[in-house]
Amino acid sequence: MNERAILESVPLPLSRGYLRFRNATEGRERHDLAFYLYEIYLKYVASVAIAHYLSGEAREHRVNAALKGLARPSLGEWVRFLRECVRFFEETKAAEALLGALVGLFRTKETRWIELVFLFNRLRGLRVGTQSQRGHVSLEMVLTEVVSYRNRVLGHGAALAAGHYEEFAELFGRALPQLLDVSPFLTARRLVAFDSIRVEEGSRVECGVIEYMGVNPLRREKPYVLPYGAPAPREGALYLLGAEGDLVSLDPLLVARGGDVLILNEADGAPEYLSYTSGERCFP
Repeated sequence: MNERAILESVPLPLSRGYLRFRNATEGRERHDLAFYLYEIYLKYVASVAIAHYLSGEAREHRVNAALKGLARPSLGEWVRFLRECVRFFEETKAAEALLGALVGLFRTKETRWIELVFLFNRLRGLRVGTQSQRGHVSLEMVLTEVVSYRNRVLGHGAALAAGHYEEFAELFGRALPQLLDVSPFLTARRLVAFDSIRVEEGSRVECGVIEYMGVNPLRREKPYVLPYGAPAPREGALYLLGAEGDLVSLDPLLVARGGDVLILNEADGAPEYLSYTSGERCFP
C-alpha cells in the first residue's frame, strides 16, 4: 500500500499514526511511533474480530473466558483475543468473506511478505540472542514477536544505543505498507459514526454518517437509510459499515471523541481509552 492510500483510506487511528511517524525526525521518537503503528493495528484488528463474535448468536466458553481480559487489556491479551476469535471462526466455519481473509492471514505462513519476514527475523533474533532465518511468517507469528519486543524494549528494558532505535524504526516503517496491503478487511468495512438520526415522513430513518477513514473524519453526502421501525444505530457510537449497509458495533472497544478515535487500553492495571494521536486518555 502506498503512502497516499495509507493517509486517505485506512482507519483513522492507523492513518494518523502513520502521519506522525512520517513526520518524526528524532531517532527514539521515530522508533516509538513506528512501533505504535503495530500496536494500533493489533488492537483494531482484534476489535474487528471481537465485534463480529459479539454480533453473532453463537458463544463459546474459551472465547468468553479470553474476553474477560478486556477488564485489564494488556497488549499480550489483545493477541489472545484475536487468537481465540480466529480459532472460533475456524471451528464453527462462521467466518464471512471479510473474516475469512483475517483468519487466513492470521494462520497462513507466507514467503512472499519479504519485509514482514525480515522484520520477524530481526525481532526473533533479538529475543533469542541468535540469528533467525525463518523463510515464512504468519500474522500470528509477527504479532507475537511484536508484543515480546514491546515487553523487552519499550516496557521494562533499559535504554539502548541510538543505532538500535534507528534500525528498528526503519524495519517497522518498511514492513507496515506490506502489512496493510495484505489486510483488505481494514477497508472492506468502513469505520463510521452517526451524528444525526431523524425520521422522514414516518416511512424511513435517515442517519448522518461520518467516516473515520484516512487522516480526517469526513461526512458522507448521502445519509444511511433504514426502513421505518428498524433498529437505529446509537448516535455517536462507532460501527463497521459494510457495502450492503450492514452494521457491526465496535462499542465499547473504540470510541469517537472530538474528531478522534480512542482505543481501549490498559494503564497501571486499569482500563482507559487512549488517543494514539494526541496522547489523550479518558476513562470508561
